[in-house]
Amino acid sequence: MVASYRKSPSHFRLTGSTMGTEYSITYHHGSAQGVASMDEAIRPQALKLVVDEMLAEFNSYLSTYIEDSQISRFNEQRGLQPMVVHGDLLSITQQAYELFVMSEGAYDPTISPLIDLWGFGAGSPPRTSPPKPKEVRAAQQLSGFAKLRIDASRSTLQKTIPELQLNLSSIAKGFAVDKLAELMAARGILNYLVEIGGDLRAQGTNERGARWSIGIETPTTHTLGSAIRTLHLDQMSLASSGSYRNAFRHEDQQYSHIIDPVTGYPVQHHTVAVTVMAENCVTADGLATVLLILGLERGMALAVQHDMAALFIHNLAADAPDASPQFQISTTPAWDGLTAT
Repeated sequence: MVASYRKSPSHFRLTGSTMGTEYSITYHHGSAQGVASMDEAIRPQALKLVVDEMLAEFNSYLSTYIEDSQISRFNEQRGLQPMVVHGDLLSITQQAYELFVMSEGAYDPTISPLIDLWGFGAGSPPRTSPPKPKEVRAAQQLSGFAKLRIDASRSTLQKTIPELQLNLSSIAKGFAVDKLAELMAARGILNYLVEIGGDLRAQGTNERGARWSIGIETPTTHTLGSAIRTLHLDQMSLASSGSYRNAFRHEDQQYSHIIDPVTGYPVQHHTVAVTVMAENCVTADGLATVLLILGLERGMALAVQHDMAALFIHNLAADAPDASPQFQISTTPAWDGLTAT
């Protein structure tokens, strides 16, 4: 599909596939004449071609699902020589490293061996029981952001162990959303909502002249699509991270795909989802992952310390597998300030 018209001839929606999920761009301009009055650069057919080209380029260096992408070639490389990488790949790796430092290692995009071991990696056989402690320790030895060297002056990444793997999927969607939002602004589009796989950035108003209305999903597989809270955005990004969609149970213990790199085990707290608001989507995307790994107590402390706008959803009934979820919502002062009006 190229574009769809909604309530006015100047309101458009572009959709497509990228990064293993779907993207959506909704935008409008002020003319009542619709497409006929639009510059060629913002006509839906022309704009979609540019969007798809940009997303294909992002995947060419960021996607671990594409065998000849730059990040895949880096991961396959067994030598320890530096590899010159695309500027965007270097930039997003640097931003990931900042999250690694801020979280004291709780966020680490090099833990693919642990993710595979726990059965949550692409192509990994699912598990029905946890791995042995010695297997966890062995996987940890093959991980660690400290084993990666970043040289911004030469635009290179370098392994210090041959087995090191880098996976930036936890912030790649947010990065791409920001790039698409920059494209919209550069073409003079003032009212848009850009979304990739639930991560989004909103600017201006919808076709009714109101701020964009966004629902935060209820964190349960039984009510997918329902909103636990709704908010209205303008000049703001939103990203969520949850532990409720991908997990296995063994002897009444739930093991989610959200793994703490420090322990090597899935997180054991009862925070099931975190949503973050920030100016940039890559920031919101990364911080949502960080805070979910840390959980309510440690995550809230970090979020307050750094003035993050965050919403935590805690399941009070998590220890009772057969009980209905009992959600508790906690928000930071920064979140309350942004949603007060």
